[in-house]
Amino acid sequence: MMAIKFQVTDILHPFHKLNGISGSIDISKILDDLPREEGAKYFKESKNDIKQIANEQSLAAIATQLNALNNNITKSNEDNQSLRSMLIEHLSPSSSRYSSPSTTRKVRNNVMEISDDEDRFENIFTQRDFTNTLRSRINHDFKDDPNKTLGYYNKKYPGKMSKIKC
Repeated sequence: MMAIKFQVTDILHPFHKLNGISGSIDISKILDDLPREEGAKYFKESKNDIKQIANEQSLAAIATQLNALNNNITKSNEDNQSLRSMLIEHLSPSSSRYSSPSTTRKVRNNVMEISDDEDRFENIFTQRDFTNTLRSRINHDFKDDPNKTLGYYNKKYPGKMSKIKC
């Protein structure tokens, strides 16, 4: 059996009412009178046509699905825009939230405040001062092992390192 679609375009034909209707026909009725080569040729040609139609339909379906996906992503991005702006507002640092490139920020110098209050705080060291002092004492006490890490000195010379730290 083979699927067919009736095509009777003449209005005066007695079977015109079957025009455009799908049906089926027994292949033996068609091929019994045809030579074998003609039948094989017909099947080869129709097989290629079916493959091309299937490929075109597949590509059209893929294009439709990609278009729908793109529309969904665009809609999702638009829906999440307010959420994104709220997250950016709340997660950004407070110092940069209220300023713009056109306004200048007031920079406070903590070192100046410390120097103004020297009477109250006599022995305040900055991180840099501490690091420089520690480095000079290590270089002075460990002249035999220069340029090692603090972990190395703690393991090899625990007594001297505890004196330096105090």
